[in-house]
Amino acid sequence: MAILALPFGFCLLYYVLMVLRAASYFRFFVKKEKGKAALSVSVIIAARNEVDGIAACLESVLSQQFEGKWEVILVNDHSTDETAEIVKAFSKNYPQLQLIELSETTGKKAALTAGIAAAQYDIILQTDADCILSPNWLQAMADAFQPETEMVSGPVLLTHDGSLFQRLQSLEYLGLVSLGAGSLLSGHPNMANGANIAYRKSAFQAVGGFEGIEHVASGDDELLLQKILARGAERLAFCKKREAIVRTAAQADWRSFKAQRLRWVSKARAYRNRWVNVTQMISWLAFVGLAFASLAACVEADFLPWALGMWALKMAADGWLMWLAADFFQQKKVLRLFFLLQLLYVPYVIWIGVAGNLVSRYAWKGREVR
Repeated sequence: MAILALPFGFCLLYYVLMVLRAASYFRFFVKKEKGKAALSVSVIIAARNEVDGIAACLESVLSQQFEGKWEVILVNDHSTDETAEIVKAFSKNYPQLQLIELSETTGKKAALTAGIAAAQYDIILQTDADCILSPNWLQAMADAFQPETEMVSGPVLLTHDGSLFQRLQSLEYLGLVSLGAGSLLSGHPNMANGANIAYRKSAFQAVGGFEGIEHVASGDDELLLQKILARGAERLAFCKKREAIVRTAAQADWRSFKAQRLRWVSKARAYRNRWVNVTQMISWLAFVGLAFASLAACVEADFLPWALGMWALKMAADGWLMWLAADFFQQKKVLRLFFLLQLLYVPYVIWIGVAGNLVSRYAWKGREVR
C-alpha cells in the first residue's frame, strides 16, 4: 500500500496549493476603483414552476436602488403552475417588468437566450427565480464592470432553516463560492454560479451564446464563462462586495440535493477548458487518497502518521478558505460544523465524482433531463 503514497500525496499537495492560492487571492483582493459610468442594465430571469418563490424574488428585484436605466425580463419556461399569473400581477404595477412566454423551445438556456434577445441594454444581469437579492445588488454588480470587462461573477449564499442538513450545505457552499472567486481573481477560473452572474450582450453574441452547449442541461454559467475566458482572462471579474450577495435556499431533502448536484457535475463532460477537468480529477484523487489512507490506518498502525498528516494538510487549507468565506458572508456560526463536514465530504466527493459522470438522466423542475 505504501507504493500509492507518492501519487496520492502529490494529488493532495496539488489540491492544498490550489485551495491556498484561491484563499490568498480571495483574502487580499482589492478592487481597483476607476471612474464609474452610469450603465443601463437588463435583468434576465428564467423561471419554471416557481410559484413558491417567484413573488419574493420579484419583490427583491423590483425594489433595487439603481442609478441607471434598467429593466427586468422574466422568461416563463412552460410552467404548469401559477408562475406566469404572479408575474403578470407584478407587471401591472411595475412597467419595467416584462414577461416572455417560451413557445417552440424549452430549457433554461433557451429561456435565457430569448430574454437576452429581447433585452434593450448591453449589460445582462442573470439570476434565478428562487433567489433573493440584496437591495443594492444591481448597483454593485454594474459597478464591477470596467471598459474591458465582459463577465462578472457574484457571490451566492445558501440560506438554511436551522437543520443540520441545510447548515452543512451552507457551509460547503461557502467554500465552493470562495474557491471559485479566488480562482477567477487569480486568472484561472474554474466555476461560476448562474444565480449571480453578469455579462455583456455583445460578448454573449460574440462567442455564439450557448451555441455548441445547448445539449447540456446545466452550464449556462460555467460553460459560458469558459467561452468568454477563451477571449482573455482579463475580461472576467468577481464582485467581492456584500451588497452583491444573492441568497437562495439550501435543498430541503437528500433527493432534491442529489438531483441538483448530479446536474452540476454532469456538465463537466462538456468543459472546453480541459485543464479544469484535469484539476477536478487530481482533486478527486486527493480525496480518494484520504479515504485510502484512513482505511489503511485502521488496518495497520504504521499508516496512522501518514493519514493524520494528510488530514491535517487538507483541514488547514480548507479551514483558512472557509474562515475567509464565513467572514465575508457573515456566517461564522456554521463553522462549528467544519470538522463534521470534513469527515462527510470525503465519501461524498468520491461518490458524486463517479455518479455525476455516469448519470445519463435525472428529474429537474418536473422534467426528465437526458
